[in-house]
Amino acid sequence: MICITGPPKSGKTTICAELNRIGIECISADSLADSLGCLENGTVDIDCLNDKMRLFPRVIESHYSHLLKCDYVIILKNDSSTLEERMILAGYSREKIAENIEASEIEIFQSEALDSLPAGRIATCDLSGKNISECVSAVMNKIIEGETLTVKG
Repeated sequence: MICITGPPKSGKTTICAELNRIGIECISADSLADSLGCLENGTVDIDCLNDKMRLFPRVIESHYSHLLKCDYVIILKNDSSTLEERMILAGYSREKIAENIEASEIEIFQSEALDSLPAGRIATCDLSGKNISECVSAVMNKIIEGETLTVKG
């Protein structure tokens, strides 16, 4: 399973939608958690989700997907000003924006992914100033190759 992760508003859902459009199944971990009974009061029980995932989707996206049983992790990044702007538009509180930007800047996604995967199975895709389709292409190539994950850019 390939897990696409990153801070809120980094492009995970957009990439997932594009993968689905071209025929590569990608699902939101929140949707899966809800359908499996692992979502309570808006909080996902990671252990429950890992235990109940029988038919692993090929690609899954969420800000916590790197905590699941992944074969590969792709971490999406954006510059802080872009993330802040997107979160403001989405109605995030100043506190939540600061928390999410800090998590991105200290590379918490990378650190947590390294707890369960070797570095060669973790890649970062920096979308700062880039077209989403460039990252979608890189993700598609890795899905097709199924080899050590090295996403440039």
